[in-house]
Amino acid sequence: MLRPNAQASACRTSLFWDSPAALPVDLALQELHRSDPEANALLNVRLRTSVLSLGFAQRTCAMVTADVVRTVPVLYVPSSGGGHEGHNP
Repeated sequence: MLRPNAQASACRTSLFWDSPAALPVDLALQELHRSDPEANALLNVRLRTSVLSLGFAQRTCAMVTADVVRTVPVLYVPSSGGGHEGHNP
C-alpha cells in the first residue's frame, strides 16, 4: 500500500449554457492516481458529493478517499512430486 486513506477533491461550476466538461468525481480519481508514480489501483474507495444549484448555475463537488496501491503480479509454480518427502532443510 503506497498511500492509505489518501484524499482528493474537485469542484466544477457550470452555467446552463455550458457544454459538459469533466466531472468532479473523474478529476478527483485522476488526482489520486497521480499522487504516487507507482500507483496503479485504488482500493476501499469512498465518495462524497455535494451539489448547489441556483437555477442558472450549479456547483458540483466530489471528495474521494481511497487506499492508493500498486498491484504486484504473483506467479504460482506447482511443485513436482506433490510433496516434500525426503527434503532436509
